[in-house]
Amino acid sequence: MKRSIKVLIVEDDPNITELVSMYMDKLGFELLVADDGEAGLDLYYKERPDCIILDLMLPSIDGWEICKTIRIEDKDTPIIMLTGKGQSYDIIKGLEIGADDYIVKPFDPNELSARVKAALRRTVLKEEGMESLQFSNLLINRREFRVFCRKK
Repeated sequence: MKRSIKVLIVEDDPNITELVSMYMDKLGFELLVADDGEAGLDLYYKERPDCIILDLMLPSIDGWEICKTIRIEDKDTPIIMLTGKGQSYDIIKGLEIGADDYIVKPFDPNELSARVKAALRRTVLKEEGMESLQFSNLLINRREFRVFCRKK
């Protein structure tokens, strides 16, 4: 049985949240939604999502700080910044502090969906196919953290 893929959406505009949620739901992802930075960070630590769609201009804690905080301990979870800040220095800053992708509003929700799927292919979907590793006399089950050795 495949596990549910969790996508965290941190966005303070309810219209954009609804649009992104509709497209992510269509892809079959479990959705986690926060409308401010503090709630987004709390949800991240509580739920450990597989992908984060992150606005930059948020109440309480901005997206820059959220990204930097997450990257201190988590280098792998894809973070896609979805923001109205489209100047090249904003894009460069976002990518340099740890975002995997950067999409400027207004955006095409189909493009966002494709970018989320591409990011997940490099992380979660890749891991699903590697539940166990098999060698001639050794089996490593990564999900159960068990190693089996067959005597020759």
